[in-house]
Amino acid sequence: MRCEHGGDAIDERAWYAVFTMPRSECSVARHLDACQVETFVPVFEELHVWKNRQKKKIAKPLFPSYVFVRVTKAERSLVYRAPGMLRLVGNSKGPISVSTSEMAFLQSATSMNRLAPYKDLVLGERVRINSGPMSGMEGILVRKKNDLRFVLSVSLIHQYVALEVNAEEIERVGR
Repeated sequence: MRCEHGGDAIDERAWYAVFTMPRSECSVARHLDACQVETFVPVFEELHVWKNRQKKKIAKPLFPSYVFVRVTKAERSLVYRAPGMLRLVGNSKGPISVSTSEMAFLQSATSMNRLAPYKDLVLGERVRINSGPMSGMEGILVRKKNDLRFVLSVSLIHQYVALEVNAEEIERVGR
């Protein structure tokens, strides 16, 4: 395992999100820890019931396939050499750092075991109606006052129509 640090200690360290192969968060973090790279994998506890009905709390990654690393620009090469690492999250110009305040929040809330993943529908998300006469129609989820609305785009004429729906009647598209 090659882990030589290169670069200046003067470079400012920043937090970056590393996208990993599925279920490789812990092995990537262990490898980087061995290379003296600061890592953070936020976890939450979930009660798992085994086939024999035994219950056990297990730690699972809060963000599957993601590890956070705190490195200088020069130390990024260490991250790229980690087995199971796919890429640093960013755009066409390069990796984008995660804000210090977001990282502080995640670290503090994780240490108090107060985080859990949120997988419910999100406003603005693409959804599909899963029951009734409009079953299969896709649109965008919006809110008007306290009601959920399904917005259908009639693309041919560039017009929209909104339908009031219950959360049970819709599902996320593309997941």
